[in-house]
Amino acid sequence: MPRTSSLAIIAAMFISTLAPGAALAAGSAKAAWVSGHGTNAAGCGSLTNPCQTFQYTHDNVVAAGGLIAVLDSSNYGPLVIRNAISIVDDGGLAGIAVASGDAIDIQAGPNDAVFLKGLHIDGLGTANNGIYLTSAGKLTIVNCTIKGFGATTPDNGNGIRISVNSGSLDFSVSNTIVSLNSGVGVWLDLNGSSSPTASLKNVTLTSNATGLVANASGSSGNAIVTIEDSVATRNSAIGFAAAARTPNVTIVADRVNASFNGSGLEAIGGAILLSNSVATGNGTDLNNNGGTLTSYQNNVWTTHSGTISNASLH
Repeated sequence: MPRTSSLAIIAAMFISTLAPGAALAAGSAKAAWVSGHGTNAAGCGSLTNPCQTFQYTHDNVVAAGGLIAVLDSSNYGPLVIRNAISIVDDGGLAGIAVASGDAIDIQAGPNDAVFLKGLHIDGLGTANNGIYLTSAGKLTIVNCTIKGFGATTPDNGNGIRISVNSGSLDFSVSNTIVSLNSGVGVWLDLNGSSSPTASLKNVTLTSNATGLVANASGSSGNAIVTIEDSVATRNSAIGFAAAARTPNVTIVADRVNASFNGSGLEAIGGAILLSNSVATGNGTDLNNNGGTLTSYQNNVWTTHSGTISNASLH
């Protein structure tokens, strides 16, 4: 049975003047519903006549800046996002499962905001990237799971890949699990003059090759990444890494846990500022690899299970 609880209220705010069952003009609706039992056809999108896939609804029903709301559990298929949009599932029922390519490609404008909530994104062990962003003004990811992107081709196999060449993208992830990816859980790949800001809160990065990498080696801009109340564990290479050719990327980590990774926290030319955090059970707990790794002496690590390499303790 379709859910019409809090999400219905949200959608009603967008479609307050639309009668149930009324036809929606293509690309002009403020909001639309999708359902596994829906149909991709002209006029779909109302509560009583939902569309079936995200892509059809994005392309044909919802206007830029509008809302796609999820009614029930289904695989809603891969999606290319080209404009501002919100996709919301308060019940955590919406799946995107793909065996190849990317689950969600974001190619929006420099001022466009994209909001994703409650999605279960699965690469089935073979697909390229869960969320791959090359352009947007803002990306917010809330209450999602992203796993199983296992492509072995270069630069693929990532849960979230942000690859931008310009602009000041505002990127945030909260209450999200990124796991079992052959590459990086969350990869900020910065080039050109890009100067983004990123924040992670209540994010778990587990059983990837690397949990998080902020890499500004190819950028003349500056990147700041704030990580709070988050965990990187059992990643085979590194838990959290700041990589830069010059000191133009900084990770500010507060209340994080980097445990049982190949390396817990690693400054590869970039800077990591660490407070109120734990690094234990890693091959190397803290590693300054040509960058700056600063601990504010209220952290915990165990040298019996790992090592501390060139960390500056202040």
